[in-house]
This record gives sequence, C-alpha cells and structure tokens, in this order.
Amino acid sequence: MNQESTIQMRKKLISLAKKAGALQPDSQERLRLEAMATEYAERFFDSLPHQKAYSAFDTKDFNFKNDTIPEEGQSPSQLFKDVENRVVRPGLNTVSGRHFGYIPGGGLASSAIGDYLAAVTNRYAGVYSISPGAVSLETRLVNWMCGLMGYGASSGGYLASGGSIANFTAIVTARDTAGLKAADYSKAVVYLTRQTHHCVDRALNMAGLRECARRYIIMDDQFRMKSDELETAIRQDRKNGLIPWLIVGSAGSTDTGVC
Repeated sequence: MNQESTIQMRKKLISLAKKAGALQPDSQERLRLEAMATEYAERFFDSLPHQKAYSAFDTKDFNFKNDTIPEEGQSPSQLFKDVENRVVRPGLNTVSGRHFGYIPGGGLASSAIGDYLAAVTNRYAGVYSISPGAVSLETRLVNWMCGLMGYGASSGGYLASGGSIANFTAIVTARDTAGLKAADYSKAVVYLTRQTHHCVDRALNMAGLRECARRYIIMDDQFRMKSDELETAIRQDRKNGLIPWLIVGSAGSTDTGVC
C-alpha cells in the first residue's frame, strides 16, 4: 500500500469513527438514561410484594416480533414504557415471591448491578492474558463451588450461559476423555433416568452421538436412580460387547428437584 492509499484509508477510518461515535451517548445523555433505568428498577423492586407470579396475556397484543424496526430512533421514555409493559409485564415473573415453579430463580439487585458493570466494562473472559482479572474471578468462583460439592483439588470448570450449553460441554468433554471414535458411537451406552432434562438428549445429538444407546434406569419412590439397576445394566452391556460410557446424574431435576 503506497502513501496515498494509506492517507485515503486513514480518512475513511476517521469518517467511519465519527459516524459510529454518534451511537455512543455523551455524559449528559448517559446520566439521563441511567436515571431513567434506575427509576424504573426501583419502581419494579418496590412493587415486587404485589406482583403476580404469572400475568396472562392476549397473544395479539404481545406478538410484535414482525413489527418493522424504524430507521429513526424512538424516545427513551417510550422505549422504557415498552420494556416495562410489553416485554417485562406479560408471562412468568420469576422474581415474584409467589413464584415457586419452573427452572429460573429470582434475581438479586446486587447481582443485577454486577451484570451492569460487567456489561459496561465488557471484558473478554475467555483468555487469561487478555483479562487476567476476569478469568481469575471466574476460576476463584468455580473452585469455591467445587469445594461446596466436595470435589477434589483436581476439579475445575467454567461458567456457562445455561444448563443446555453446560451439558453439551460436559458430553463433548466425556466423549473426548473416553477416546470415543465415530466407529464406537453405535456401541456406546448412556445411562440416565426419565427425570433427566431433554437438553441432554439434544446435546448427545449435537455432539454427533445420535447413534449411542440410551438406557433409562428405573427410579425409586423418591425419583432417584436405583444404583443396583444401574450396575446390572452396565454388567449386561459389557457382556454384550457394548461400551458403558456415560452416567448422567441430575443434581436437582426440573420436575421433582431430586438428585
């Protein structure tokens, strides 16, 4: 690239930077938006004792997924009203004191503030050299949780975005640790119960293990996998030339909360 091309490229980048900069509000506008967000958050928290666990809704009023997104922006006050009334209000309210079911739990205000700071600073926590503080914080938390579960010093992990991706990661890790090859998949056996979440079955398919056998072990009257039945199934599968590979334990199932 010659000097003239370099100059033209620099001018173009400066022009693009100015256009992109318009998306970032200045200090005064940030303070206004933060004040509006805080006002709504406080109103939301104060109303929690009176909020329902579920708010019924008419689908025609809340089916706005195909609405055209305008080129011109809307006023922040209108957007906050839409968030409050069209996004947050209808459906399940996990932070209500009346909510006892389903998977999501209620959030804490302190956690929400932590999420806010994480979003503002936007640190990438995937590589230690890029953000040693964030990676160290995650590792410290994982080690603490391993200790709570009674795992040894060699245990480890990471914070996943949810249970589905966590189970997928665990299955891929188990597959590679066991050294399973494509030719082994039809002989590999997974042991689980009817209380195991469906994302495990989906994760097996995503990991290329659709062909593996699923053994649904019967449960006792407290919905726990019966260990003697598991042992019998493993012995029989080995006798038949199969590869007992994975036992899926649920530490709190969706339906019954059992382990």
